[in-house]
Amino acid sequence: MVTIRQLEKLKFGALEEAEESWRESSARLDYHREEVDRSMRAPLKEHWKGSAADSAQSRMSRLSGNFANGAQQCGLIRRSVKGAVSELRVEQKKLQAALDEADSHGFTVDDDGRVSPKNPDAVYSEDVAARKELAMQDIADRIAEAVKLATEIDERYRNTLMSLRPEDGLKVDRANAAHDAKGVDIALPSHLQGGGPPSR
Repeated sequence: MVTIRQLEKLKFGALEEAEESWRESSARLDYHREEVDRSMRAPLKEHWKGSAADSAQSRMSRLSGNFANGAQQCGLIRRSVKGAVSELRVEQKKLQAALDEADSHGFTVDDDGRVSPKNPDAVYSEDVAARKELAMQDIADRIAEAVKLATEIDERYRNTLMSLRPEDGLKVDRANAAHDAKGVDIALPSHLQGGGPPSR
């Protein structure tokens, strides 16, 4: 579970650097796929014949497919990280706004989300005291909601990333690629959806 302090102090720089690293890895693997197709498979298909050539073509086809799959997996991880950052940043802003409001009212917020006056011994009129109680409850509810949603976001993306871990000996095919892409799309907010498996 995400805590108030974890969400408050969450730094996105490392996650954004990770997103860029996964983007670069995806591009690098796709480059290697293109090199296999252009520099190895195409000349072989044009100039070599026979069973040995067919066997080599089959192996290089698998190699090209593995590069394509690796590029896609890196891309899916990048999109997942980007989605997590996008959604967690929203909840962090909501939390910070509630914490700032608590401070402006002279309230304190405990680690468990309880909101209370900084000076509990202060005496107020019944009307002022009632308004302060309502304000404290509103702030506490907003804090609880931000933390709850951040926890759901964290769990959703953790499960999505865990689902992208391949099993030993996993066969690379379009069905696996489409399944993984669909799983990431389900996790992402609507404005970040739409990246399917490579068409190759």
